[in-house]
Order: sequence, then C-alpha cells, then structure tokens
Amino acid sequence: MIRSSVVRSCGLALLALGLPLRGFAVNVADFVDYSLQNASNQVLLPGRLYTPPEAQLPGAGPRPLMIFLAGSGANGTNNLAQLNQVTDLMMEEAKDRGAFLYVPQTTSTWSSQVVTDRVMTMVDRAIGTLNADTNRVYLTGYSLGSYGTWTMLSRYDGRFAAAIPLSGGI
Repeated sequence: MIRSSVVRSCGLALLALGLPLRGFAVNVADFVDYSLQNASNQVLLPGRLYTPPEAQLPGAGPRPLMIFLAGSGANGTNNLAQLNQVTDLMMEEAKDRGAFLYVPQTTSTWSSQVVTDRVMTMVDRAIGTLNADTNRVYLTGYSLGSYGTWTMLSRYDGRFAAAIPLSGGI
C-alpha cells in the first residue's frame, strides 16, 4: 500500500512538472539541426531548433526565443537525446507564443565557459539571422541544465528577459 502510494505520488509529481515518462515528448520532425560548426564542418555544439510558422511570414516581426538546457541524461553528441526532455507543455507554449525553441546538447556539463559561449554564439546567430527578439530571450534548464541556467545568468548579465532553473541548485 505504501509503495503504491509513493509510486503514484512520484508519477503525479512528474506529470505536474510536465516531464516525459518515456519516449519523445515532442515530434523530432518539428526541429531542424541548429548545431554550431567550425570551418571544417565539425560540430562544436549539437543543437535543435523549432521555428514557429509566424517567423516565416513576409514582414514578420521579431519572435521570442526560448532556450532549454537539458539534464545529464541527454548528454552526448547524437543531437536527439536532448529533445527527450522537452515537455509537451514547453512545446505547446512555444507554438502558442510563436517562439523559437533552441535545445542545445552538451557532452558533459553546462558550466564550461567554452560551452556557454557556444550557446550564446547560437543565440546571437538566431537574433541576427532568424529575427529572434533580443528583449524576449528566455532561458530554462532541467537538473544539470538548471545549473547551466544559473551559470549563464551569472556570465551573461542582462541577456535574458527571464530564466527558470528546474530541479537543481546554484
């Protein structure tokens, strides 16, 4: 009885957070490769980007940019695992608000200056080439990504309109 209550409570907590219990919470086809590459086309930072249909209309105004830093379970170089931690709610909000959703992937940690600088390179690229709004850049991260959220807030003061670290500390 106690075990089933604990399992049920944990399941409800995960549902409340919007975390996927299995499989991709999003349609991978909604995202394009948005990886940082060097001059030799070597991937320096894997990443995926959702582009809202509103951004592709002629004369479209600047669109919000959401950045999601995944937890350590999504570390790697396959440029897919990080999408497993994007929740249905996060995707729904990006679509409802006509926002870009950038989801980079790290190989180990978000605390490295090199990694966070690379994330910001891609943020600046989205602002410069995709018409993302400099005043509406939002940052969030889950678990290891929440530590990255705190790290990026401390390194790039004034660059984010808001940030939400989830399930992690400072």
